[in-house]
Amino acid sequence: MSAWPYMTLGLNPGFIDNNVTLSGWLVGDTYLGCWGWYGFTASPLVLGTFAAVKQNAAGNSPPPNASGSWQYMGYELESQIVVTGQLSFAISTNPVTGSWLFNKLVPSVATGHEEGQGIFTNAVVSGNNLKIVISQTSENSFSLDGQISDDFYAGFWQRLGLPGPEKGTFVARRKNAP
Repeated sequence: MSAWPYMTLGLNPGFIDNNVTLSGWLVGDTYLGCWGWYGFTASPLVLGTFAAVKQNAAGNSPPPNASGSWQYMGYELESQIVVTGQLSFAISTNPVTGSWLFNKLVPSVATGHEEGQGIFTNAVVSGNNLKIVISQTSENSFSLDGQISDDFYAGFWQRLGLPGPEKGTFVARRKNAP
């Protein structure tokens, strides 16, 4: 796969002041990302996240292999790229272990996305879902929860703690993928 598996759908394309848009990634049998309800302005009136699983999917996807280095991009809910970086997986069976390095894309833009670097030792693969707890303290936690298939891993990041919960989407592509 050479292209990022990204797709945008306008659910009410005949309306300029009442449209719901889905934007996200196709990973295996799952389409996941952000939805927004738009009026006359370019900013959404309401937004959120979604995951849609293909009905009657064959269900015989090969088990995911996370091993290796992955190029990473994290987005705020309004589809603004806020961090770039990499994930490296040392072991792709439970518990999945590895390291992360996330850099803020634009220093002046505030984000709830984790930045810096570290290791994780407690990630869990269940089917084609991979959940990673990047950091966890009594005041704050940050996790990635998504689908992995072939050379793509996409899903939702979430920070819990002060000043309040924040979330967004992410996508990662295995480095040197064809």
